[in-house]
Amino acid sequence: MDELEVELKRCRKSEILVDAELCSAAARQFKALMALPKDGLMCGPKSRSADLIEKNFESCAALSDVPANFRSNELTREESSLIAEAIRVRETLTEDDLLRSLKEFVWTCTETPPKLPPMLKQAPKPQGD
Repeated sequence: MDELEVELKRCRKSEILVDAELCSAAARQFKALMALPKDGLMCGPKSRSADLIEKNFESCAALSDVPANFRSNELTREESSLIAEAIRVRETLTEDDLLRSLKEFVWTCTETPPKLPPMLKQAPKPQGD
């Protein structure tokens, strides 16, 4: 029974660390996407990025179920820091705010006509002498 309990704790720790990493990654990806221009260019990849951010952000909600005593037991400093960062993300960026911002970004990008760089002017044709 003890072996099973130890294995269960190990699996739970792994689950929590994966959720924390995905949550933190979603916040970094969100910040990077919001810094990109909404200029009608590359909207397909930007939209797919928004979908990935939304999916990764779901991991933040899973951190609500982390027992308080878990954070202090058997974690390295790096693991504790990762979980703390993810919890800060969850507390400062709500799912509603994230979803609203992503939808607005994608909509603005797709509805904005692309702004292409100005074309080089053609050299005037020589006039016949």
